[in-house]
Amino acid sequence: MEVSLWLAKVLGIYLILMGLFWMVRRDFMLKVVQNYYQSPALVLFTGAFGLLVGLLIVIGHPIFELNWRGLVTLLGCLSLLKGFLRLFALDFDHHLADKCLKEGVYQITGIVMLVMGAILAYSGFYPS
Repeated sequence: MEVSLWLAKVLGIYLILMGLFWMVRRDFMLKVVQNYYQSPALVLFTGAFGLLVGLLIVIGHPIFELNWRGLVTLLGCLSLLKGFLRLFALDFDHHLADKCLKEGVYQITGIVMLVMGAILAYSGFYPS
């Protein structure tokens, strides 16, 4: 349970901060995404790092429940998937990023990050 609480705190704060950044700095994020795929070294590094973080969470926290602890594992699975896509299916990853930015999914993503972050932070800092 201690690992779950620690991960909930860290991921909760991270998602809240990134969700706020995502919502406030939209123009900057658009530029970042446009330039991101032009740097093979950055793509390799972030893909490998995402894969590593995902593996660490999924292997160290294999809890598949329909509660906040399962949300921690789900985030690990998503990180693992994102890292895999960046390393092995970059064109598909780029296509998804472009589609999300152009089709209004951007605001929904920021809101989802804030909500998941709030759930995890609350669960981590105020366990029941």
